[in-house]
Amino acid sequence: MPMGDLDQAIQATERSLAAGRYRFYVAYLDAQAVGAASARMVRDSVGGVAGLYGLTTLREARRRGVGAGLVRFLVNEATAEGHDVVFLSAEPGSGAAGLYARFGFVPIFTVRNYLLRQPGRDGAAVAATAQQAGAQRG
Repeated sequence: MPMGDLDQAIQATERSLAAGRYRFYVAYLDAQAVGAASARMVRDSVGGVAGLYGLTTLREARRRGVGAGLVRFLVNEATAEGHDVVFLSAEPGSGAAGLYARFGFVPIFTVRNYLLRQPGRDGAAVAATAQQAGAQRG
């Protein structure tokens, strides 16, 4: 990415942060950071949309209510501020998808990701790298 583009992206992000459109959250258990999430909240004269992104918890803190607490907090904050739509994404069948379903979220479409093979890389190596990245996210 040319530096001018990076500088513009950084400035746009800083403006969005200053305007309160991007928000970042950290969850703690026993004074240790164990989870995090971000949100982008946009309102105009018609209504508001809140997107929840990057919800994650440390593996050892899972199934202790951290993810649920983050979702509950973010949804409550978004609706209290008048956002009409709250959306997020998860892999079908994942633990995250189950968590979101318990809060009443329903799937409305599926996004397919595409992989660009890098010149000179073996297709099997690329697939293994992609599979490993998916396993690390889980």
